[in-house]
Amino acid sequence: MRLTRRGRTVLAITIGAFALGVAFGARSLNLVVVSGAVALVAGYFQLRSVTVPQVSREVPPDDFVGKAHTVRLRFLDPVDGGQLRRPPVASVCDDLGAGLTAETPGGQLGDGSPIDYTVRYTARGEHRLGPTTFVVRDVFGLLETRKRRRGTDSCLVYPPRYSIALAQSVVSRGDSVDVSRQRDEFDRLREYDRGDSLRDIHWPTTAKRDELVVKSFAAPTGEGDLTLSGGAASGRADELATAVTSVALALLDLGLPITVSLPNGTLSAADSGATMVLLTRLATVGPGAVPDPDADIVVDAGREDTTVQIGETTWRFEDLKSGSEPITGPIPDSWGQTHHSTNEQRRMEVSV
Repeated sequence: MRLTRRGRTVLAITIGAFALGVAFGARSLNLVVVSGAVALVAGYFQLRSVTVPQVSREVPPDDFVGKAHTVRLRFLDPVDGGQLRRPPVASVCDDLGAGLTAETPGGQLGDGSPIDYTVRYTARGEHRLGPTTFVVRDVFGLLETRKRRRGTDSCLVYPPRYSIALAQSVVSRGDSVDVSRQRDEFDRLREYDRGDSLRDIHWPTTAKRDELVVKSFAAPTGEGDLTLSGGAASGRADELATAVTSVALALLDLGLPITVSLPNGTLSAADSGATMVLLTRLATVGPGAVPDPDADIVVDAGREDTTVQIGETTWRFEDLKSGSEPITGPIPDSWGQTHHSTNEQRRMEVSV
């Protein structure tokens, strides 16, 4: 409990009036002294017994870094959880995790109406909202105290996604990718046909002819998902998550089935409905070695740079991005879950 600016002013006037009364015996100053003292004591006892209301929080949806959403705080009776009947005079704000920033303050709890504030997602991961802090003042505004209402929620922030022009140009001519599982003897170079594996493209010849050219092998090939594997050096997990998110979503948007292996596990995203599960995994992936160095696409966030290897050719991720700003559009409904998920639901998704 502490004095507000108004409280410090009243206290100073009260002490000054008392000093003048003692020195000069002015009876008219007694009224000032008594009034100030009564107001301060009454404020102390009021705040000493104040109880803050319960808080119900409407959690914003999971989304990408850079997006902003509204959080709504509703207030309930502290005893029975029903309608709040006697709200205290208080300022209200939520404590936020490191990856979230409040763009607008919480607000004033006046008649007990809900309070909205805007939060911006600044870093990937699962981030905390709450507990709620109440700064309560007495009716005269002389004293204030801080009280916390326990209870937190969380939202998941996905890595930023960039447009990858190369991935779109490579796969736009085919509806699916045929992954070579058995490779024997090199046969010849030929033009790309629908269904050819992305890893079979001969990039040097493709660059010279300005058309896709693939390597043909003597042994027959099997069919399966396109494989993507990624790893990161210590402290470079954010770069890994951004690169894998950008490349994987570019392929999924074009209907290509992929299997993604990361330091925190392997999952199959055979269609766009599994995209949210993949994003959940990418939101929390940490550093680690590339699980499958022989994958069709290998993303390596090394200490110096992030590279993307497709077949025999390696690019810097920065060179593959078709823009300097991440994609900021809404999450498509076809991706599946677009609303906030509970911690239990996320654990189930990651275990798939």
